[in-house]
Amino acid sequence: MHVNKPNFDLSPKDKHPYVQWVIRNLAYILLNFPIIGWVLGRSFSFICFNIALQHQQEKYYTVYKILVRALESPHFNTRARHHHWWFFMRLFVSLMQEQQINYLIINSELENKLIQLADLGPQPRKGYNIAYCYVGFSLWLFERGQLQEAITLIKVALDADPKWGYPQYLIGWYGLFTHSIDTVEHFSKAVELDWSFLHRIRNDKTCQFFPDIVKMVSKKVVIKDKDKSAVK
Repeated sequence: MHVNKPNFDLSPKDKHPYVQWVIRNLAYILLNFPIIGWVLGRSFSFICFNIALQHQQEKYYTVYKILVRALESPHFNTRARHHHWWFFMRLFVSLMQEQQINYLIINSELENKLIQLADLGPQPRKGYNIAYCYVGFSLWLFERGQLQEAITLIKVALDADPKWGYPQYLIGWYGLFTHSIDTVEHFSKAVELDWSFLHRIRNDKTCQFFPDIVKMVSKKVVIKDKDKSAVK
């Protein structure tokens, strides 16, 4: 899965490594310092800056500590700041995916913690950040063989961002392993939202074991496209 995360590249990189080391450690110390840390821990900008510094040196577990603190903070877990809270959660998920892709590191305990935190996350649960998080959660559970739980979580992503095709594609893909999901319907919806999914479906190794489904999806989306063109 493509990791879609903010760009934390602080240029010029490694030009003054000692100065960067001082700034990075000072920022983290201040965040954990009594009173000052409490104030800075309520600053979205300072937290993002601190994360950027730590991530530049690939200090994932330091970043995770910062993010867990932010997600558990009552300051961010409110309706008024829900966009900040879910941004932090999406960042957390994407960094764990990055670590898994680059270093093959899987932390099931931390994955469970994020899913539990998300259950207690602020409303409204609408938008790309929420959908991205639940796609990530769903994939984690699928990788463990927990198909029904993965389906439950991907449905949250579907509801959070109906305009994003990936959740439709993913639930359709899950349907290849169970009779409870109409794969053709969900694949077709994914293609309607983004035609690149038709190429993805045709080239997916698992989908190639179901040529009839691929043909049905192709036929269905082509017919719908012709109908739309006729209306115009």
